[in-house]
This record gives sequence, structure tokens and C-alpha cells, in this order.
Amino acid sequence: MPFANSENSRNFFAFLDLYYEHSRICGDDQVIDWLEKRGSDPDFWHETALTWHWEAGVDILHWIIRQPTCEMATASWILIEALSEGDLYPTAADYVASDLAFFDMCRDITERWRAGFYTSNRLGFTKQQAINFDQSVAAFNRQRLLIGNPSLWQLPRAAFGPFKGAQAISAKDAVFERGQLRMTMQHFSETHKGALKLPK
Repeated sequence: MPFANSENSRNFFAFLDLYYEHSRICGDDQVIDWLEKRGSDPDFWHETALTWHWEAGVDILHWIIRQPTCEMATASWILIEALSEGDLYPTAADYVASDLAFFDMCRDITERWRAGFYTSNRLGFTKQQAINFDQSVAAFNRQRLLIGNPSLWQLPRAAFGPFKGAQAISAKDAVFERGQLRMTMQHFSETHKGALKLPK
């Protein structure tokens, strides 16, 4: 779709500028309230987990894994991706203060898995996501064995999948981008009709 140096090109980049300036749904400190008002939306939570920008922290993910309708695949993806990337320690005392929010979330997921909190297995992964998840599980298990398989990180077999459910249906109105809650581009363009022309 070549439109460089054309009016369409200028309109497109002007639209992007407008989008990134005005598409945020709320401030970071209001996102949890927004999620609570939105109600149960496991598909949206699953999509959020799969594309999460970890540098944005874990508050949103921690909220998601506490919801009764959180999918098994969602909770396990968050836990395994988190624990397979960093150093794994055998006790809570081994985690430094800067890691406490991260540790609390991971321990919370582990305890909820062991308590049978996660019961819905409706959603799963794409083929590539399943490959990535299995690789992360292998990395997690290697680390766990190296530190003596402590009880802190023992999980039921179901937590490791396979999760062969349907793919999540993407929300039409909202998306997390680099940890920020924004309108989707489609929803934003529909609510700003006439402001700018998009390239055809």
C-alpha cells in the first residue's frame, strides 16, 4: 500500500499523532476502577496477559488473576512467563523489596491453583503461543529443580496445560498498549469520524 509523500500518508501520520495524544481511556491510577466497572471479561483479560508489557508492572495482572472467571490459561501464562524470565528462589525471604509486588502475584497464582480456584478452561493459545508457553514451562522447571523443587513453587499438573481452548475474541473498544489502557484504533476512528481521513 504505497502512499509515501502523499496526502494519504500525511493524513495517516496525523491520525496516529491524534490517536496517541487522545486515545487513553483513563489514567493509570483509574484502570482498576475501569476494569471493575466493565465486569467479567475473560477474553479481554486473556488478550491483555498475552501481550502485556512487563515494564508496566504487575498491578493489572494481579487484579486479573484474582477474578473468579479468570481462565486457567490466563493465570498459567502470567505465572510461567513471570517465573521463567527471572531468578527463582526457594523462600519468600529470598526476594528483595523491589520484587515483592511481583513475588506476591506469583505466590497468589500458585496458591489459587492449588486451592482449585481456576475452573474455566475455555480459552487457549495459538500454535506459536503454545510453543512459547511450553518453552517457558521447561525453563521454569529447570530452575525449580536447581533450587530443590521447593514447596513454594509446586503446582498441580493442570497448571502446565496443554490449554487447547479457543482463542480469545479481541475487544473492539479497548486494548492495553505498553501497559496503557487505550481505545482500539478502530473504536477511536469511529468516535472521531470526520476529524481526519485515513488512507484507503
